[in-house]
Amino acid sequence: MGEGNKMRIIYMDKKLYVSLSDEEIDNFYKNKHKTVEIDIGYLKVLHEDVTQAMQQAWREMVEEKYGKK
Repeated sequence: MGEGNKMRIIYMDKKLYVSLSDEEIDNFYKNKHKTVEIDIGYLKVLHEDVTQAMQQAWREMVEEKYGKK
């Protein structure tokens, strides 16, 4: 995800990733080792991202354990 996109959480290949815009990366870098405020407007989309990641990971675990239906 490139410039202009906002923070996202992505589940892919059994790993969890975060995607940040250049501005977000700069903000985190400037505030290294500190708590960094993020816009409350991200809450809904990050919640949806995490929910989707949890569902995907759970589905993969169940399919590996019990087989794909």
